[in-house]
This record gives sequence, C-alpha cells and structure tokens, in this order.
Amino acid sequence: MSIFMCTSYYEVIPTLDDVRLEISNLVGLPEIKDQLETIVEIIVDAEKHESCGFTVIPPKPFHMVFVGNNGTGGGVLLVNIDEEDPINSNTLEDIMALMDESDTSVVFTGTYKALNQYMKFNNELYKRFSARLQFDDFTCEELAMIIQKKANAKGEDSLIDGFELDASCTTDNVAELIADITPTNLRSMLNAHLLDQMLIESKKIHLESGFAQKTGESIISLTDLALGIQNGAQIYMKLLNL
Repeated sequence: MSIFMCTSYYEVIPTLDDVRLEISNLVGLPEIKDQLETIVEIIVDAEKHESCGFTVIPPKPFHMVFVGNNGTGGGVLLVNIDEEDPINSNTLEDIMALMDESDTSVVFTGTYKALNQYMKFNNELYKRFSARLQFDDFTCEELAMIIQKKANAKGEDSLIDGFELDASCTTDNVAELIADITPTNLRSMLNAHLLDQMLIESKKIHLESGFAQKTGESIISLTDLALGIQNGAQIYMKLLNL
C-alpha cells in the first residue's frame, strides 16, 4: 500500500476548456474520456446549483477509484492498493475522516483484483466514492502512438533530445514491432511504463552504430527502434523475473 499527497501549482489556473483539451490529448482510453467528461459536467452543474443555494449531490470534493494495471492515467491523496500490503485499520479511519472533513480529493488506484477484494470488506469506504474509472490495457497501436508522442517531445521532456524517428517509424510499423517483440504479459503489467526505456535503448543503439559515428546522423531508424524495443523489454523481463 502506498499513499501520496499530490498538489498542483499553476501560475495561471486552467480553464474548463484547458482541462477538456488535456483530456482529449490523451492517447486511447475512449471510455475514460467519456467518463471524465461526465464528471466535468457533474462538477459544473453542482457549482451552478451550489451558487443558487441548493445542496450539492454528490458532495465535493470528488473521490474516485481508478482500476487498471500499471502505466495505464486543492490537493489529491493518491492511495495505491496492493494485495500483499493492505491498509491497516487506523490508516483507513484517517483516510475516511479526510474524505469527510477536508477539501482533499481521494483517489484509490490498483488492479481489478486488488481493489475489488479490498472494497468487498470495506463497504463504508466504498460508499464514499463518487466515480469508478476502469483503465484498460493499451493496445499495441496505442503504445506505438505514445512512443511517437514521446519521441516528438522537445526540451526537458525529450527522451531522445536532438534525435527523431525515421519516417518509416509509422504507427502501424511500430505497433507491429511491439506486438512481435514484447510478451503480452509484460505489456499488461507495465503498459506505457515500458516505453521510456525502449526509446532510450533505441538512441543508444543508434549512437553505437558505425554509420551514426561516421556521419553524425540523428535519425533513429525502424531497425534501431526494433532493437531498442527488444532491449527495453529484456531489461524489464529480467527485473521482473519473467
């Protein structure tokens, strides 16, 4: 079980349109986007009703349950449920008191099995949540789109700063590589968490190639990317004893 207090600071508070744009820019997750849009609409309606003096239902802040495997999404208290490391009763009471009495939104995250098992024995906690969002595993095509998005990032966010993917690294080609090279169970366990290491390995492969050393070429080929995907997958398989 892990508990994190997450607080965001903005020089300019994002508008509702900014929030909706951020949601729409997420790769995949169509059902999650629909659910988040519904939640936004509920919050907007609740604020309108509150301004008119009506009781707000559901109560604010919004407490949510995020169900899914790793690598799939005032303040936010993020509680990760682990089957092998449950929350003790005192901590649970503190969390429920926080949900009832403060302006902090509480989000419980974990796998379907871990969360269902935990909520089954903690009905009083479950009743306090306003929404349950199911994060499905990314498809190979969606993982390919995320790789392309990461590769195109500039500045501090760039994993391959100064380099770019070759035109042959299309979504279809990259998705095919991911499907052929990476085991299904590894993708399900880590999803997008796999991708950073794969891009870093691809850059290493390219830099170590004789052609790149001679020409200073800064284009990562589909072959470089294939080897990077392979090396990245092998690193995680060793770490996880798969």
